[in-house]
Amino acid sequence: MIAILLQLIIAAIIIGLVLWLITQIPGVAPFANIVRVVAICLFVIYVIYLLYGILTGGMPPIHLK
Repeated sequence: MIAILLQLIIAAIIIGLVLWLITQIPGVAPFANIVRVVAICLFVIYVIYLLYGILTGGMPPIHLK
């Protein structure tokens, strides 16, 4: 449980850094909006993936053979 919490905290820090870096680049408003939306969507997908693993007893939803 602690490992999952640490993963979420690290992922949130990384996403926050990406969003902050995008705001520091001047003059790329359309690009910044696209990157912001993609970063937030990826973070939400990652959180759903982690929560799915907790709820199903650690079984990942993607089974690679």
